[in-house]
Formats: sequence, C-alpha cells, structure tokens
Amino acid sequence: MAQTAEKFLLSRLSRAGFAGLIIIAIASALLGDPLMSAVAAAAAGVVISGRNFHPARKKQPWPAIQRLFFVVATGLTLSAFLLGPWSMTYWLYAVPLIAFALFQPVIAASLSLAVCVLVMAGTQWMTGLPDRHQLVSAFLLTLMLSGLLVFLREYKNRQLAPFDARTS
Repeated sequence: MAQTAEKFLLSRLSRAGFAGLIIIAIASALLGDPLMSAVAAAAAGVVISGRNFHPARKKQPWPAIQRLFFVVATGLTLSAFLLGPWSMTYWLYAVPLIAFALFQPVIAASLSLAVCVLVMAGTQWMTGLPDRHQLVSAFLLTLMLSGLLVFLREYKNRQLAPFDARTS
C-alpha cells in the first residue's frame, strides 16, 4: 500500500515539477535570459524522461536520455557559475541530490566531488560576488545532506528487501 502511495505521489510531483520548469524556461526566454531558459528546459528533460513521469520509461533508452539531460543541465549551470550570471548558482545545490538519484553511488559521488571542487575553485575568482564564501559552505552542507539522504534511502531499501522478495 505504501508503494502505491509513493508511486502516485511521485507521479504527481514529477508532473508538477515538469510544469514548473517549463514555466521557468518560457519566462526566462521571454525575459531575455537564454542560459536560464536552457537550464530549466534541460531540467524539465530530466523530469519528463524519468520513470516517475511515466512507468514505461524504466527501460532503455530513457535512463540514458535522463542522464544526458542531467549532464547538459549541470554543464550549463557550471558555465553560468564560472562565466556569469551568478544568480544561477542556486541550481548547483540540486546537482548532488539528483546525481545520487540517477547514477550509481560511486559515479554520483565522483561527479558531486568534481562539481564541489569546481565550485570551491570558482569562488576564488568571483570578486564581484560578496556572498561567495557563503556559497561554498551552503554547497558543502547540501552535499552532506544529500549523502545522508542517500544513506537513508539505501538503508530503507536494504530493510525492505526481504518483504519485496516475498511479494514477488
């Protein structure tokens, strides 16, 4: 019963998230911010290609497409972080959590560490951003919280594995 509710809730949330990201992409395009529009569109691609958006998207090529959208969104966000506009740095907070949702833990940790190093190195040259030091500490806190959520998810999956084996 809990899994049915979880699937229903995630399906609703993914549809709402997709709609919100499309609205952000359209509004950014109309306001003359093509980079923000591209990042929002790539993030919408991550959502729409996911299995929570549509159950048939568990099979290939959808997981690969979803990862590709994520890599594109991350690359665009990092380019905005390093080149400007710095207002897009808040998108970086979602990178570790989404990486751990899409990739194996070793790959996600490596990707998150690489992004973390780029953020820490990039803030050294951001002389025009007064709160650049707060960005690093907030990003590191987000990275630690993402790791904690991943640990709790894996712990829950290990605890429920015997029950899943009985129902199948």
